[in-house]
Amino acid sequence: MSNLEKKTTPSVRTPNLIVWAPVSESGPGVFFVNLLRILAEHGINVKVVTHSRVGNTCGANLARCEIVEVHSVLEYVRECWQLCRTRGVVFAFHMGVTPPAFACLSRILGIPTIPIIVGSDWFDDLRPKLLSGPLFTRARARWNDMRYKFVCRGKSIVASSIDIVEFLQTVYHIRSESTIVVPTALVDFELFREKSSGPDSQLSGEHTIVFVGRLAAENNLEALIRAMKGVVRSAPNVKLLIVGEGPLHDDLQRLATSLGIEGCVRFLGYVAHDSIPKVIESATLAVFPFSWGAGVGNAVFEAMRTGLPVIMTPINKTASELAANGGIYLVAKGDDTTLTEAILTLLNDPDLRTRIRLAAQDYVRRSLSPPAIAATWRLLLGKVGAV
Repeated sequence: MSNLEKKTTPSVRTPNLIVWAPVSESGPGVFFVNLLRILAEHGINVKVVTHSRVGNTCGANLARCEIVEVHSVLEYVRECWQLCRTRGVVFAFHMGVTPPAFACLSRILGIPTIPIIVGSDWFDDLRPKLLSGPLFTRARARWNDMRYKFVCRGKSIVASSIDIVEFLQTVYHIRSESTIVVPTALVDFELFREKSSGPDSQLSGEHTIVFVGRLAAENNLEALIRAMKGVVRSAPNVKLLIVGEGPLHDDLQRLATSLGIEGCVRFLGYVAHDSIPKVIESATLAVFPFSWGAGVGNAVFEAMRTGLPVIMTPINKTASELAANGGIYLVAKGDDTTLTEAILTLLNDPDLRTRIRLAAQDYVRRSLSPPAIAATWRLLLGKVGAV
């Protein structure tokens, strides 16, 4: 038995979608595992081609998918030749991890392709560079130019936000009709459940504000802690819970102490994902004062799903779209004065919190539920001829 045959999960169905993607329990692999599981559970025949070693947990989640592990170019070429003989198949790949040579090979073989560009890929091209120098800068620019010019030739491109679409149009002149916005946020609807009202503690004037995410510069937590000083001055019974780890942990603790509000700010550190609902169920608000970064993260949509009103800065057009639908409370900028005013406004207006809660839950239900995600991908596959 060949090495490839040993690694191939048998399948009796002809796939509609073949995906080259990482499959793991961390990083982008988690997103693809959850996405492919949803698609398979809703009737889309998925075949996963991956360079990852598929563990037991990922294998169980992808039980309805055919999985092929390839660890050499020869194995991948052999698999591509098999795919090109199958009609009605689309090959989708993650721009951030798929070797360009493999993506080009699928195009040469005549397989319709869908490049997937998520926030981390786009952000990697725009963020401040850790390495500098004219040679490195030119080489990086030429590499990105080659990558995205290849993407331009695709019949359809999946982008995770409106901002990525504008970036592709402006920098690489990709036609808007070839780029489709498909949200990459995946909310566990079983773990994060809708709630019909806020916690009982709100009736006594006690409120909890929560932040979930990395303790890093892009999340602007210094401004949030400074804002809490003004909040506590007007509402002494308000507490802030900061969930997560990061390089600024010690600096932020010292800041809270220097402002005299260390008793009102609790750092919970790492909390397992399946324990997050328990943490946020007693909260009145969630605040995400992003200053820059890849975009709106899953933590925002998970809070929206539960009905927790979200205050956020206008980091990108996705945030503006959410605000236009009434699903979040958008502040003009992320300074401490503006955040203080926004927090106090929502704490003192339960009717406004209710309107935001209902709009947020409706948005997540319509756009991010498993049936909605599967329907979006069915339309996409239909456009390129796979379904």
